[in-house]
Amino acid sequence: MNSLLLCHPHNDLEFVKGRNANLYTAGGERYLDLEAGIWCTALGHGHEKIAAALKEQYTSLANLGIRFDNPLAQKASAMVLELTRMPQGKAVFLSSGSEAVEFGIKAAALATGRHRFVALKQTYLGAYGRAGNRETASWLNLDAAKCLKCADPDNCTECDVLRDQDFSEIAAFVLEPGSGLGQVRFFPERMIQAVTDLIRRVGGLVVLDEVTTGMGRTGRWFGYEHYGIRPDIVCLGKGLGNGYPVSCVAVESKVAEVLQSSGFRHAQSHQNDPLGCVVACIVIEEMKRLNLVERAGRLGEFWGADLKRALEGFSQFKEIRGKGLMLAIELGEEQSVNMAERLFEGLIKRKIICGYSPGANAIRFLPALTIDKQDLAQTTEAVYQVMLEF
Repeated sequence: MNSLLLCHPHNDLEFVKGRNANLYTAGGERYLDLEAGIWCTALGHGHEKIAAALKEQYTSLANLGIRFDNPLAQKASAMVLELTRMPQGKAVFLSSGSEAVEFGIKAAALATGRHRFVALKQTYLGAYGRAGNRETASWLNLDAAKCLKCADPDNCTECDVLRDQDFSEIAAFVLEPGSGLGQVRFFPERMIQAVTDLIRRVGGLVVLDEVTTGMGRTGRWFGYEHYGIRPDIVCLGKGLGNGYPVSCVAVESKVAEVLQSSGFRHAQSHQNDPLGCVVACIVIEEMKRLNLVERAGRLGEFWGADLKRALEGFSQFKEIRGKGLMLAIELGEEQSVNMAERLFEGLIKRKIICGYSPGANAIRFLPALTIDKQDLAQTTEAVYQVMLEF
């Protein structure tokens, strides 16, 4: 009997070990993991430095009361603030990406005294709270679907997506730069800049949900760097912990000053935990040492081009999109058959794990940034062979 409460459909596969971009069953079968767990293990599974640091830190100090400081939290905070270019800002460490985004929204509301937010309809911001329930009067959800194929990208403010919107009571524009409900959609730069400018004019803030796109995933440290905008609040998760549950919220100095002078309070059982902070420090150090951000950009260009060459002769192929090591293949339908689902199943049979978005008829790849180039080439060949079977 399965004693787990199943919150999603489950595959029959069971894995007992992971190394870099590989997962292993109890019988020793190797599968290539092109989802990095749940987009988390940016440095790969079974990272030895992280494992050793967790063991050492746990035997030293694992958890502290929220009224006490620890040097690892200070070190990790300084490292994140350097990356986000907020040298005078402040940061707090939490446990999950959804929690970080919810904290960021709460902070924006307190800093502005407003309680309405703007987001793009085609984005995912969180599993619960205000971010997880955007069908309320607190949210203005801009339908940016047609912006993806806009013929006049230089005239965003005159488009009906933005033209008649009232932003005067908006606390913040909450932006997920590129996941798009797992469909790997990066919205037009001019459109994002236009919304940002409109929010700035009325005194609103810009909150970046970098839970998926942050930590080098897109070939830059953060997804917002592709848009030429400056955030007031940055929310991190997933890759920051490489599979360990740690997240972070970084805020600009002016926002931090307002929050701290207002008597702002937030208490959580693992806030600024030494364990989470030691992992965050090692992840950042390793990414810098190995130049993984730049590597993700180079590998993404290589792999995207390689996949396109392999697929452009197939009538079912629509496009490859993404940035860095965050790519999606979208296919068309044939006689109401979802071709992406067939591709997903064909890759599983070849012991390759990828993501799957049925609504978009797309599969996605978000592998570890440390993945071997040879594994990417072999995946391209596997995709090609599956497509030949259609």
